[in-house]
Amino acid sequence: MSIKENSIITKKDLRKNWLTWLSICCLSNNWERMQNIDYAVSMAPILKKLYPDDNEKFSERLSSHMEFFNTQPTAGCLINGMVIAMEEEKAMGKDIPDEAITNLKSSMMGPLAGIGDSVMNSLIEVVLMSIAMTFAFQGNLFGPVFYLVTWVAASLIISWFLINRGYKLGINSLSVMSDSVMGRLVEALTQIGLMVIGGLSATYVAVSTPLVIAGSGGADDTVVQAVLDNILPNLLPLGLVGLCYWLMTKKKCSPIVLILILFVLGTVLSVLGILG
Repeated sequence: MSIKENSIITKKDLRKNWLTWLSICCLSNNWERMQNIDYAVSMAPILKKLYPDDNEKFSERLSSHMEFFNTQPTAGCLINGMVIAMEEEKAMGKDIPDEAITNLKSSMMGPLAGIGDSVMNSLIEVVLMSIAMTFAFQGNLFGPVFYLVTWVAASLIISWFLINRGYKLGINSLSVMSDSVMGRLVEALTQIGLMVIGGLSATYVAVSTPLVIAGSGGADDTVVQAVLDNILPNLLPLGLVGLCYWLMTKKKCSPIVLILILFVLGTVLSVLGILG
């Protein structure tokens, strides 16, 4: 069934590209061109249908999609839809330069990666994981099941909407996605994501100190944890999160190295009686 009037691409073709891209988008990552192979593989059936009897043209257009490509997979489906629409119009005789398609991919993959990371990884994934963790902490196996089902569902729904929207709008999608609009959107979503992470850190990161400073001259003992709570509740969890952030961003620690550092540090401080 055709999506547009007089279109070659059908809903089935779009669905095949969508599922192929989401299934293999990070399987062939390489340092030179990142996701280019995965993207070209997802585009191959589309191009084959557009040029069924012209192997030379098919090969030429497929080779053009072997250029550098790297974006967030879910949000990147918007690019897929736009490129498919442009490739179809080009195959039907419209004057669309090869550079226009390449430039569209190059200009959109960065901003969409920022939006996708902010929405999918820093917002939706964190919220769903926090709900799942609540169930898991209670010993309920529904926690991991809930996370898996809802995360996959959210990814599929959003990506399917985007690839359809991109295809229907085609190159006109650029007119509603200017740099200023996308910049504001990324900034807003980043702030929301940071707020969510801050709330989760305060809720689930448990760090306290049992230190007590003995009073002199009959004065009451000073409970260090109480003093810290009066200064700022959850000050120690905040400091731990800040330490992890500093190690990962400034010192480039991998998650495994970070876990080892925290384990050793926590053990030493517990033995010394500094942390509870």
